[in-house]
Amino acid sequence: MTYSAKVKKRNPPRSPDPGQKTQPQTMAASLAQEILQMRHPTPRYCQSHRDGIKYEDPTPDPTRWTISPQVTAKSEEPKSEEPKSEEPKSEEPKVEEPKTEEPKTEEPKKIFKESVKLDISKEDIGLFVGAKGATIRKYVTERTQKGISSPSRIRCSLKANEDGVYVYMKTETEEAMVTMKKFLMKHSESFVKRKKFAGQTRFVFKVPMDHCRIPKFIGTRGKNIKSLKEDIIQEDKNLTEEKIQVQIREDAPMRMKYLRFGVIKVDTDSDNEVLITVIIKTNNREESWKIAERLVKEHVEKASKNHHREDDPFEDNGW
Repeated sequence: MTYSAKVKKRNPPRSPDPGQKTQPQTMAASLAQEILQMRHPTPRYCQSHRDGIKYEDPTPDPTRWTISPQVTAKSEEPKSEEPKSEEPKSEEPKVEEPKTEEPKTEEPKKIFKESVKLDISKEDIGLFVGAKGATIRKYVTERTQKGISSPSRIRCSLKANEDGVYVYMKTETEEAMVTMKKFLMKHSESFVKRKKFAGQTRFVFKVPMDHCRIPKFIGTRGKNIKSLKEDIIQEDKNLTEEKIQVQIREDAPMRMKYLRFGVIKVDTDSDNEVLITVIIKTNNREESWKIAERLVKEHVEKASKNHHREDDPFEDNGW
């Protein structure tokens, strides 16, 4: 940064007036001093030394003076500006013009359809479906919705044709169709099984008997079993059907559901036990139970006596 200052030009020394008388020595000394000052000018400083500005004249011209700063740049302190509080601008609400979007044409969803023939009669439709469809909703549609990974609309309906009873299914996904068909067939099998055993009464008797005597109780070609059936049909007047089943097997764990269980005590020393099952259809289970229990006990004791008689080595015609 360069500073300049105006300096008055020095007038050249006036020649002495011819009328004025000066001493020659004084004039010579003054002239020598001026010549010396022209060759080696003395530095001049500004009135205020605190600015550190030096006035120099590098040229021998006494009428020209230049200014050059010695030091100088001052560190300006940063000015702390006070935050201006801007007044909130009230923006006017912009009214957007409604955009007219072109209607998108969605592709129709694929619908899966399938029909299955059921092993039931026309009269069984009401029992198979339930009151207002409660049974088929419980065992088919609700279980289908729980068994699929993504929700899907499903529908199931039954119709009776000349060929039989058909179920018609509709779903939005293949997974839902497979799942619904699985639960439908499971419900159909369970319904047919319940219908088969509907009205049946199952009596199970635990009887002490050696396992080796089971064939003796059955008899040749099931002769003794047939005799027990005939006795039950003849004495039990509460039977709705004359079809009776009798089974015998070794004692083992079994499901104690939909049956009546009892123990028959027989005079024997056997440590083994067998299970004798009698399946009948009756309208009075209590009376049929008493008749079946008594007749089973008689046939077990009869088979036990015959077995002892055949195995006794001393029972013969000797003395």
